[in-house]
Amino acid sequence: QERSHAVESASAAGVLYCGDQQQLKLIPPTGPAAVVASGSFRSCQATLSPDGKWIVYTGNQTGRFELYLRRADLMGRARQLTTDGAFQPHWSQTSPEVFFLDLRGRLHTRALNREGVPEVRPRLLFETPVKSGRSTRNDYEPGLDGRFLVRIAAGGESARLRVLQLPS
Repeated sequence: QERSHAVESASAAGVLYCGDQQQLKLIPPTGPAAVVASGSFRSCQATLSPDGKWIVYTGNQTGRFELYLRRADLMGRARQLTTDGAFQPHWSQTSPEVFFLDLRGRLHTRALNREGVPEVRPRLLFETPVKSGRSTRNDYEPGLDGRFLVRIAAGGESARLRVLQLPS
């Protein structure tokens, strides 16, 4: 029996988790677990799209952490979505796009078409106080209304939360 290190995401497509042997796995509603990706991950940072068709995860196949996209049915190969370093991916709940932080803690978005092909280059949304060395996925959360909840911690004080609005 393999012990799960962290459940990353769950949807009708199944449950994503990081296994014991540096593998990101998907457990479908029926059938055995399947390997989505192997290698080194930053806390596996993976999430299923709201429609359950896509998986986005952070991996370092290039020597730097980048975002990768893979179909949830595991057909085909993973597609690299970023080239300048990225972590903490989150899906938009209202459109086919992925939000992520770059290595300087700036929040970006990457729009995708129905086939998972990036439509445009990543777009910078705004600066955040998040540092790139963190291993958590909980430093920000996109809202349904176009705003973001961002976790802010200064020095040894307790974390504070700030709501940020997307620039027009």
